[in-house]
Parts: sequence; C-alpha cells; structure tokens
Amino acid sequence: MSTRVPALAVMLIALTAATAPTAAGNTDASPDDDGTRRAKSTARRAALLAEKQDWPAAEAAYREAVAADPEYAEGWNGLGHTLAKQNRPDEALDAYDEALRIEPDHAQALERLGVTYVAMGRIEDAEAILVRLRPIDSRRGATLGHVIAVGRGER
Repeated sequence: MSTRVPALAVMLIALTAATAPTAAGNTDASPDDDGTRRAKSTARRAALLAEKQDWPAAEAAYREAVAADPEYAEGWNGLGHTLAKQNRPDEALDAYDEALRIEPDHAQALERLGVTYVAMGRIEDAEAILVRLRPIDSRRGATLGHVIAVGRGER
C-alpha cells in the first residue's frame, strides 16, 4: 500500500497543477486565448501584406484575424486601413467604429477614422475626431489637424 500512496500523490499533484487557476484567475486555457493568439499572428501577416501594398490579401488576412477574435481592436483597425486603401470608405468607417467600440482610445484608429472622414469630405466629423484624439496622442492629433487643414483647402 505504501507504494501506491506516492503514485496517487504524484497523480493528484499533476491534476492539481493542470487545473490550478492561472494568474488571471482562469482555470483553463480557453478557446479565446487560442483565438487571440491566432488573431495576433494573422494580423502580423496582414501587416506584412499591407507593407507590400497587397491590399486585397491584407484585407483577407485581417478578416481572418477578426474572425478568430472579434474583440481584437488592432485587427479591426488594420481591416479599416486596408478598406480605405481600396477606396471603400464606408466599409472602412464600420471597421474603425468596431475597433473604437472595443478600445475607445485607440489613437491610430481615431487618426485613420479622421483621415477617412476628410477623404469623404466630412470635415466636421473629422474635426470631432480630432477633439477626441489630441488629448490621447498629440503627434497623431497634429497629423490629423494638418490633413483637415489640407482637406479644407487651407494648405
């Protein structure tokens, strides 16, 4: 019986370690963790495609990323950018809105949303975005301010 006790103890320790809460309080490696990892990996691939200006392929990869994790703001932001680059501003606005629903202070999404508004001739909407952006990221705010001025024909 004494030889069975250590084996049972080892098994219990292994089971306890496998089901112990993580630092975040989870007791499992949830599918969300896998989805987030897949989304980030796919978004990295999408960003490389965007650097090559392969907008359709980058769009497909960003769509794959947000399908893997619909709460991945960076994926929605990248998708918006690829759509804007393909002259599909209405779809881009929807993607930026989704990124900002998830992460309201996402500076790059705000900047890109403002730029898209300017491209659509919606200067007042771009100015409202600028008001939100300036306190978050002054550099991006300055860039958007310049784009708005150009859009107004001031520069």
